[in-house]
Amino acid sequence: MLTMPHSTLLVIGPDNMRQAALTAAFAPFGTTVVVDLEMPGFNRSALQDWAGKGAPEVNLILVTSLETIGRGHMQVALSAIPPELRAGVPVVFAMRGPSALEHIRATMSGASEIIDTRCSPEDIAARCHVLIELERDRRMLAAAGASEITLRGLLDAAGNGAPLDLEQTERTAGLMLDATRKDGVGRWMTTVAQFHDQTYRHSLLMAGIMAGFMVALGVGTRDSRRMTSAAMVHDVGKALLPPALLDKPARLTEEEFTLVKKHPIWGYDMLRAQGEADPMLLSVTRHHHEMLDGSGYPDGLSASAISDHVRIATICDIFTALVEPRSYKACLSAEDALVRLQDMGDKLDPDLLRIFETQFLPQVPGIPLKCPAEIPDTAISA
Repeated sequence: MLTMPHSTLLVIGPDNMRQAALTAAFAPFGTTVVVDLEMPGFNRSALQDWAGKGAPEVNLILVTSLETIGRGHMQVALSAIPPELRAGVPVVFAMRGPSALEHIRATMSGASEIIDTRCSPEDIAARCHVLIELERDRRMLAAAGASEITLRGLLDAAGNGAPLDLEQTERTAGLMLDATRKDGVGRWMTTVAQFHDQTYRHSLLMAGIMAGFMVALGVGTRDSRRMTSAAMVHDVGKALLPPALLDKPARLTEEEFTLVKKHPIWGYDMLRAQGEADPMLLSVTRHHHEMLDGSGYPDGLSASAISDHVRIATICDIFTALVEPRSYKACLSAEDALVRLQDMGDKLDPDLLRIFETQFLPQVPGIPLKCPAEIPDTAISA
């Protein structure tokens, strides 16, 4: 099972023994922050100040003060919560024995759900956790869908000899970074693994892994976005390969593999033809199959001739190929894929691989992903 990102539950209500019990019950899922609106001198601006001073990202807001401020004042309770805290966050009202009319009022007021306070703190905490996870799934599906559309447009343009929309690609890379930071690389991988088209799936999986690895390396947002964008673009040359070859449900022959090995040069030539001059994007596209011992392709580069950007991309690319669904091979676990990477010896950068193992892999336990034959007909199509 994948580890879940840390959650923060913001409780708007009196700071009492009931909330202490809820805090303890929610502890397996994350942290509870109780904001007592009834505290003398507390007001909306105080909550706004709290939100703007490095407060943790809130995943769900639970309003428990309705009993004391009046059950009919739901909108008043919501108005106490600054918009920047509510944006994209489920808001839940807790009240004793809510009626059908109160459910309607709550929905009209903007609440996601009502929870009966007669439930145990454990049941309330568990329900809050479910709502948080459902919201994370919704956001991840939206980000993955937008990314698939961008990548499809990129490869369609490449196949038709049209300019590549690299600005849109970088904007989409920003979406990936946000999605993986908020909701976890593991969730991105299990979502994208449901895409049936192998070419799209590989590039989107690699881009998500790249985004997570950038965070593990401590790289800034701008460079992380550029590298994630490069991961989306790295196989663009495959758009010139015959579709039957890309979708072949078996290992390639030597002759077929010789043809496939041309895709880095084709992708590089496309970028240069439209005037792209970013050395990082160009080098990742052309050299992501190069190895430090000189055994890679297409240029047989080695050691210092291979940039750090390419070394990072190569690790992400190989790891993706090992764990992703393929019709002709079993999917490896993250741990087994790491062993394969380590067995490559001096082909890969040992320092980067060590960081990949210690800082990135803990984010994605529970892999392997589902192979195509195991994916139901209701899965996302691509």
